[in-house]
Amino acid sequence: MRLDRGVHLGGDPVATFQERQTERRGIGSWTRTRWLVLTIVLVAIAAAVVLVVLYTGGGSGGGGGGGY
Repeated sequence: MRLDRGVHLGGDPVATFQERQTERRGIGSWTRTRWLVLTIVLVAIAAAVVLVVLYTGGGSGGGGGGGY
């Protein structure tokens, strides 16, 4: 009969914590999913800025919109 059976079944919380801390160090350890989400967010922000500039007439002398 082995006495350390419960440790193997439940895992080692200290080792799990250390693994998580190691994974979080540095940008190089980011997963592909994190990079994808970051890229989507940055593209969405850039698109929003471009749309706001276009619809407010910023940067053009003709003004924005129809001007009836």
